[in-house]
Amino acid sequence: MPGEREGSCTLPSDRAIAGSGFVLLLTYLLGACAGPASRALAPDDQFGHRYEGYEGRRRTVTITPVDTTIAYFYYPVYVDSLHIRSAPFDSSAGPAAQVPVEVLVKGALPDDCSELHAVEQRRAGHLIYLDVQMRRPRGASCIRVERPFRYYMTLDGLYGPGDYIIRIRNRIFPFVILRPEPVGTVAR
Repeated sequence: MPGEREGSCTLPSDRAIAGSGFVLLLTYLLGACAGPASRALAPDDQFGHRYEGYEGRRRTVTITPVDTTIAYFYYPVYVDSLHIRSAPFDSSAGPAAQVPVEVLVKGALPDDCSELHAVEQRRAGHLIYLDVQMRRPRGASCIRVERPFRYYMTLDGLYGPGDYIIRIRNRIFPFVILRPEPVGTVAR
């Protein structure tokens, strides 16, 4: 074009900038009004889902009976995370309905001899205490190697909608049981 220098650029006008800002704002507001997108739960967060054998580096373990001919040392297990999964509510159940809750315990055993021994639980209202123990044969020569594991368990009793806490030693894992809104209602 006449009067323009070669290699120069033209900046958009103030009106074009304002128009594009309006479009971005409108897109944001419409997205917010559409409500939350339904997301598929990760397998670890799905009630009833189980991995058998290995998944990544973690091996699924079970608690095996104690060999009564061997003397053991018992220790607390290192737990790095929990996945707390409630069963879906029955659509015909009333507001006081309760559901079972599963816990996926992820942790690590410290050597090639140790194995999961027991998981004991106590419940006091909305507070659940878990004691996760391992056993190791006395006098055994064990190779020190971290063995990540996953252990599936169901909490005792049923749980209604509300806030809960699982406590393992000095660690706290809060979770919430939500009752889905009936279809066709609007949350206020």
